[in-house]
Amino acid sequence: MKKILACLILLTAITGCSKEENAPVPKEQNVPTAETAAKPQKEELTLQQQLDFGKRFDQFDFHPRSFEVHIKENKIVLDMDYHLNGKLVKFLSQGIDYSFGIGFPDEVMEVTSLEQTSAQPGPSFKKGDSEGKERHIQFVEEIPNKLTKPQIKELEKNLGGYQLVVLNRENDVVYILDDIYERQKQKDLSKVLQEDLGKVRIEE
Repeated sequence: MKKILACLILLTAITGCSKEENAPVPKEQNVPTAETAAKPQKEELTLQQQLDFGKRFDQFDFHPRSFEVHIKENKIVLDMDYHLNGKLVKFLSQGIDYSFGIGFPDEVMEVTSLEQTSAQPGPSFKKGDSEGKERHIQFVEEIPNKLTKPQIKELEKNLGGYQLVVLNRENDVVYILDDIYERQKQKDLSKVLQEDLGKVRIEE
């Protein structure tokens, strides 16, 4: 009896193995690998790199109208009004993701221990929009150390040296406006040669 039972068990095992060996191999499915999954993103990044933000912002298509610095409750508050002309608005209305940040001059860094603000998304526009726009942006950063009244007064009075930084969707810096306060004082835009990222001829 034991021999018969052992034979049956052996026969079942052999049959099972045989079925597994003869089972049809499933066709290779189009499962995205890490490489293929990353491919669309890579193509999108390449497209993003081809969009030359610098040329869009550096010819006064973007222009700061006013710039103010205030200290409130030991926070530095930066307010900027700015204008985007129709040409830049039309470009940004294509669904461009971008953000603004402000870099601090050395004197401010020494007093506040801050190097720059956090980045904030730039405004988006309806597709095809080509009208000039006026916008406002505010940056608020906590100052880690307590300031004296003379320090506060100095910070609110000296507005030079703050840099506007434009970043693309990957947070890469694509444009730097070297001095917001000086730029906002320039009224005759058509005659100004700017030197933020090298001299650029302003077309009439």
